[in-house]
Amino acid sequence: MINAAAGAQNRTERFAAYSAHLEAFIATHGHSDVPRDGELGRWVASIRKAGRTGRLPSDKKTALQEMGLTFKPLEGRWEEGFRLLKAFVSREGHANVPKNHTEEGIPLSAWLHEQRREARNDRLPSERRERLVEVGVRGIFASKKHGRDAKFDKHASALGAYKRREGHVSVPRDHVEGGNVRLGAWLAAQRAKALQKTLDPAHYAKLASLGVRLEPSKAVRLGPSKARPARKERGARYWKVLAGA
Repeated sequence: MINAAAGAQNRTERFAAYSAHLEAFIATHGHSDVPRDGELGRWVASIRKAGRTGRLPSDKKTALQEMGLTFKPLEGRWEEGFRLLKAFVSREGHANVPKNHTEEGIPLSAWLHEQRREARNDRLPSERRERLVEVGVRGIFASKKHGRDAKFDKHASALGAYKRREGHVSVPRDHVEGGNVRLGAWLAAQRAKALQKTLDPAHYAKLASLGVRLEPSKAVRLGPSKARPARKERGARYWKVLAGA
């Protein structure tokens, strides 16, 4: 118990000491991106990881945030991160930043990893995504839903052009619009999704606004056939004969 208490006290004192150094760094530099090539930088990296994974006590996390610590590298300083990335690309000839790489003491690889994560979660603005792709960054993909929406919009636009030209949306199954948009097959696939109740509601509404009928027409129920009673009567007489009636 004594050793455990001493260990807890040491951790508390260590946290207080590093926090004081971090506060001084923030006051001097105006940000909390401490270079990782020093002891304080490595401590900040470990604290950020603990904060992201939920292992940092909430009171300590709150105190550090109030001090000015951000839990994402270069948070609020995107242009600075992009400048460092361009410097790396200019020097190395590619944008494949190694894991744990720092540029000018800043964790560039961690920043780039965060950009990829933001892109997957549809939180990275398209303008930033385009700039990253332009300098050679790979893996800056939008979410699957974003990709599906983009494909849908492309085909819906082609369908609108078809309707304006032809005056209807009864697209032949093998029709190709604009030379490369397989509009007929795509529209058939949307109808199939509608029947299976898997079509995105927003996509359903868009197609309906273009005049596409997605639900099958209900079959007309015919009245009972006049011949049916006659067949029943013949059947009844047949069974009576068999029974010897």
